[in-house]
Amino acid sequence: MKKRWAPAVTVVLILLSSLAFGGDLPCETHLPFKEVTIHYELKGSEKGVETLYIRDYGKVRAEHHKASTTIMGMT
Repeated sequence: MKKRWAPAVTVVLILLSSLAFGGDLPCETHLPFKEVTIHYELKGSEKGVETLYIRDYGKVRAEHHKASTTIMGMT
């Protein structure tokens, strides 16, 4: 019974490893710039600033968020 599943499991493992260690995926998009820093000002129910850092054509992203919210008079 176990020998029937061995070829199917082998094929699945080969396909998964080729996806994991292959090159660029077709669904992966590259941004038209290498690196950018974007600053936002937050207004409305939340006040503050937000900074978005993008590197390596969109592969690496980081976000810094500094804001405060007022709910029922408490900040």
